[in-house]
Amino acid sequence: MPFAGIGLNMDLRRMIVSVGSRTGSAAGEAATLMLSSATSSALEGEIFEMAQSVTATSTVNLIAKANAERVPLGLVNAGNAAQAVSRLDLPAEHRAAIAADAQAGRTVVATGRVLTTGDWTGAAWASIDPATGASA
Repeated sequence: MPFAGIGLNMDLRRMIVSVGSRTGSAAGEAATLMLSSATSSALEGEIFEMAQSVTATSTVNLIAKANAERVPLGLVNAGNAAQAVSRLDLPAEHRAAIAADAQAGRTVVATGRVLTTGDWTGAAWASIDPATGASA
């Protein structure tokens, strides 16, 4: 899950999870991987809080904060990338990365604008493979 801002950053890109359904449910496998990815994102923030005794955040926390503050979230995929990305009030390099993920077949959930939490300011988005539920 990309996370852009100033300060210490962590992105657990290589946490490998293998899921198999006893019933052969691809949807169930995808849902399990999505949950695993969200949990990993939350843990990224918790690691800083525990190790550095600082207030930290994560992609999942920022998306929740945006929702609580009624900041629109962008849901971007290959079919709506041009229009959806243009509605995001984010720096150009973030919009370009989100559009590239969408054009590559991923579904992206992004904060609609840069957010501030504590002394941290930045943007966050989750880039999800809709076929498997895996995220980056």
